[in-house]
Amino acid sequence: RGEFAEPQDLSLPLIGRARERETLAELYAAFRASSRCGIVLVSGEPGAGKSTLVENLLSDLEERGALRAAGKGVQLRQGTPFAPIAQALRTALARLMAGEEPALEAARARLDAVVGCGRVLAELVPDLALLPAEARPVADVPAQVAQARSARIIADTLGALAAPEAPVVLFLDDLQWFDHASLNVVRHLCSDLPAHVFFIASFRGEALNRASVREVLEAARSAPAFGLELAVAPLRETDTNTLVALMLKSTPEEVRAIAARVHGQTHGNPFYSGQLLRRLAEEHILRFDADAQQWIWSDQQDRHPQEMADLMPERINALPPLQRLLLQRCTSLGGRCSAAFVAHLTGASAEEAVRAANALVA
Repeated sequence: RGEFAEPQDLSLPLIGRARERETLAELYAAFRASSRCGIVLVSGEPGAGKSTLVENLLSDLEERGALRAAGKGVQLRQGTPFAPIAQALRTALARLMAGEEPALEAARARLDAVVGCGRVLAELVPDLALLPAEARPVADVPAQVAQARSARIIADTLGALAAPEAPVVLFLDDLQWFDHASLNVVRHLCSDLPAHVFFIASFRGEALNRASVREVLEAARSAPAFGLELAVAPLRETDTNTLVALMLKSTPEEVRAIAARVHGQTHGNPFYSGQLLRRLAEEHILRFDADAQQWIWSDQQDRHPQEMADLMPERINALPPLQRLLLQRCTSLGGRCSAAFVAHLTGASAEEAVRAANALVA
């Protein structure tokens, strides 16, 4: 008692998500039985738990023999063609290469039958060795035609990675930040989903602000393989109560009043709820009274912003200087970069840069 559990150490998305989790599992079962219902859309606001809900499903399906392929749109990488698609291919290829040799050889043979596959894989995932023995040349065509051709080849490649006994579960996250080339792949998948590929795409409400994303979503909804659109809603107050109880290692009744305040400020957003509790605990606004054996929210010390939109800027401003500088300099770099490059950008040593980065993701 009296200890604080970090949000990342808990299975938070499963709180209040039993219905959504069961719905996804039922859709996958229907897909396995008939190859129908192979396209699922998952929508919800930032922090609602879309990604981790689907990741929880993927982990379960992977244990049952499915091949996971996951790619995520990143706001600052919209200028990199096929970035999330390349990530999904890399995920699937790495897992396939780590598996049994017969499955690997069978996939290699199927890939070898896809015209143009070798060139596309060599361009998107050049560091992986699972490539057809011969990369057949393809004719030079105008850029728009070439992009459409690449979309078809990528879809065929995903189909070649799949097998009846090991379907590909493709999860493309945050469609609102996909580049146009990746959206073309999604559009092609919707119009002609390969056999044994179960496709889940998630997006935020802001996706509707981009005409190209709206068009892709409509293509998915009108596709023959479309199964369902699942909206991940805010948590109910009782679910927030369960979440707060887990994080504060208490019973729901003991923290009901605190949970009600958290729910009121975060509007049932599980990510923001975790961030708010962490901040309150760090500033000793929320503390455990050992004598009374209960958690106390100190109103006298609470100068916390009432709007959650102010929470993240405030947390960033409270970071040590090197961590703030690291965030500022690395914002435009996308998903990864070397410690040496970060050190060069920040003027710190590689060891200092690594420590700062580790502190940010802790």
